[in-house]
Amino acid sequence: MKCISCYREIKDTLKFCNYCGTKQPADRAAYELEHPELADAMPEEEVKTLLEEQERQRQEEERRRQELEEQQRLEKQRRLEEQQRLEEQRRLEEQQWMEQQQQQVIDIPMQEVPEGYAQPVIPSQSDIAPHVTPTPSDGMSTELVVSSPRMAATTKQCFECGQMVPANSLVCPNCGAPVQQSYGGSHTEITQMVPQGYQQPKPAATPQQPVINIQSGTSGGNNKKILIAIAAVLAVGILGILGYFLIQRNKATYINTDTKSLYFSRKGGDKSLNVSTDGNYFDVDAPKWLTVNKTESGISFNCGALDGNVDRSGVIIIKSGSQTCHVDVVQRAYATFIRFSEETVEQGRDAGDHNITIDSDGGDFQIASSPDYCTISNLTDQGFTLHVDYNSGKHRDGTIKITDGKNEATLTVSQKGVCGSCGGNGKVTCSKCYGTGEVYKEDYWDWWYETCSRCGGDGIASCSKCGGSGIR
Repeated sequence: MKCISCYREIKDTLKFCNYCGTKQPADRAAYELEHPELADAMPEEEVKTLLEEQERQRQEEERRRQELEEQQRLEKQRRLEEQQRLEEQRRLEEQQWMEQQQQQVIDIPMQEVPEGYAQPVIPSQSDIAPHVTPTPSDGMSTELVVSSPRMAATTKQCFECGQMVPANSLVCPNCGAPVQQSYGGSHTEITQMVPQGYQQPKPAATPQQPVINIQSGTSGGNNKKILIAIAAVLAVGILGILGYFLIQRNKATYINTDTKSLYFSRKGGDKSLNVSTDGNYFDVDAPKWLTVNKTESGISFNCGALDGNVDRSGVIIIKSGSQTCHVDVVQRAYATFIRFSEETVEQGRDAGDHNITIDSDGGDFQIASSPDYCTISNLTDQGFTLHVDYNSGKHRDGTIKITDGKNEATLTVSQKGVCGSCGGNGKVTCSKCYGTGEVYKEDYWDWWYETCSRCGGDGIASCSKCGGSGIR
């Protein structure tokens, strides 16, 4: 039989509990009829053992969950390192290609002068020097001024761009404009004493510059083609250099996002990333099953529903200059975990509402079971609203199960009601004196009755189940 106080199993022949010392009723059958809860009572040790077993199971589930998260973290790190290696290889290839393009622009040769063009002959110093320089002597009183053309300059200034170009150039190598040839200029005056009657020799003739007709003729057509070719080469070179500097202009030193992973449920939806960088702009490379849209603060992604039963994943690469940032993205076919914000909801006898949030990588949630006194509404990926009805009866417990594919989560709902032991009065017959108000005492020499210390002699005590409130 069970002790009426501590509810432990004791021998039927004992008058006092060998655990707590409580006297057992003489009429056991009559007492059990008055106290039906005695048959359903569970010893404290069994309750403690049950709680310890539940805690052990919870710790084992937590350990398994941590192992799974560690495996996922290592796999994510491996994929990230592989993406960084591929990105570095691609960057080196782009740099080598750009250097080759620059070298090609630098190595472009200047166009040759068209055939048939005769370079002008520049007279030497001996051709323009005077032939006779007589020594002064008596009778040489006449002064003669001998003039000679000054030697032509080796360079001259282009009238179009203002750069210095060789004097014998037909076309400016900097801007492609024709260069005007000229060998005129001032003369050097040389005053010498010559004999009377000496005749000054004639200076050498100034070489004539060939006239090139740009409008018509063979030479003009060839020069026009040369100018077009030079302009085309310069345009290509300028565009290449301009493109190179536009790329190198984005000197970003860092680029970061507010998260390194995005998860979409089976039915898809919208997610956003906040991007921070000191670069001028950034580019985004995402899987084809995502729709990308740049915003002022970052990037928004839209994912469609997943038709199959297998997860799909990818990597989002965000680049600004030479800096890159990787974000893993996964769309789950089913949820791998479902957790509620509360494990147990406790509600009084009155009706009430509770907002329950859901932490999960799924989203296609279904209600598997629910007590008849509970109503679930507004079920979304983030949670739901739980309504508990008024309880006019005894204390009741129930469970709510939410599923997503192969996984489920359970929420316990506990609502207070009328105490089954005292019927809501909060008072019961004293279990120590059985309502008599006295308890039996004895020793080796004598026996006697004394006032019950539990009920103070009234025979009625507060209900131990509800603490005297009548609600449990």
